[in-house]
Amino acid sequence: MKIKVLCVGNIKNDEYYRLGSEYIKRLGRYLPISIHEIRAEKIQKNAKKIEAERIISFLKGKDCFTIAMCEEGKNLSSNEFSRLLKEKTFDTKEICFIIGGTDGLDDNIKKSSNLRLSLSKMTFTREMAWFILLEQIYRAVKIMHGEPYHR
Repeated sequence: MKIKVLCVGNIKNDEYYRLGSEYIKRLGRYLPISIHEIRAEKIQKNAKKIEAERIISFLKGKDCFTIAMCEEGKNLSSNEFSRLLKEKTFDTKEICFIIGGTDGLDDNIKKSSNLRLSLSKMTFTREMAWFILLEQIYRAVKIMHGEPYHR
């Protein structure tokens, strides 16, 4: 299984970048993971639509299970998330997580994704969502391998 994390916009906060990079490094021992930044649009009426076109263009031709990260998505426990990733390991070669920009994700991306997933009922900045998602993927992989991390 390969994991791709698509994030609209750059991770500008050095501390989040450092922490997220640590989880990317740790995950590299278990599976291939890559981070892809999709150029964000300036805040305007059709920004989400333009960003959605960029996301669609990136995903075109890729055989992946897409997960839109959004507050109205499904809430899973860490164990449930681990089971989901394990199940998808048998169904697909890649899992692509999509994190929206400042205004979130366009409805077309949410509707066309295989799953909508929420990290919390609260809203986070994309940088926080990026870091939290990476930590949760790492936790899920550790659970899959029966290794101590999740208590």
